[in-house]
Amino acid sequence: VYQLFKEGRQGNLKIQQGKVVKSSKFGSLNMFKNLTIRSRLTFVIGLLSVLLVGIGLFGLFGMSKANDGLQTVYEDRTVPMGQLDTILRLLNGNRINLLEAIVNPTPAAIAKRAESTSQNIAEITKTWETYMATYLTPEEKKLAQTFAEARGKFVADGLKPSFALLKE
Repeated sequence: VYQLFKEGRQGNLKIQQGKVVKSSKFGSLNMFKNLTIRSRLTFVIGLLSVLLVGIGLFGLFGMSKANDGLQTVYEDRTVPMGQLDTILRLLNGNRINLLEAIVNPTPAAIAKRAESTSQNIAEITKTWETYMATYLTPEEKKLAQTFAEARGKFVADGLKPSFALLKE
C-alpha cells in the first residue's frame, strides 16, 4: 500500500488517523463529521427555523394571491350579478305597473303607476351605467349591447306610449 501511495497510484485509498481507508467522492462534503452534537443540533434547529419561516412566507403569499382572486371574482362577477338582478326586478315591476294600470284604469292609479314606472326607468338606467363600468368579456359586451337596444325599444315603443294612452 505504501508503494501505491509513493507512486501516486493509490486510487480511492487514503490514510486517515494512521489507517488506510477507502475514500468516497462525497466523503469530503460531509461537514457534520467533525462537528459536536451541540453544533449539529444547533445547525439542524436553525435550518428548520429558516424552512419554517420560508413556508410561512410562502403561505402568506399564497393567501394574498387567493384574496386578490376572490376580490376580483366579487367585484367583477358577484356585484354585477346583483346589479342585473336589480334591473330584472325593476323591469318586472314596470310590466306589473302597466298591467295594474290597465286593470284599474282610474286617473289616480294610472298616475301612481306611471310615476313608479318613471322612477324604475331612472333606477334601471343608473344601475345599467354602473354595470357597464365593470369588467365585461367580449361576449358579455355583445349581450349587453343587445339588451340595451331591446330595453330602449321597450321603453320608447312600449312603456311610454302605453302610459301616455292610458292617461288620455
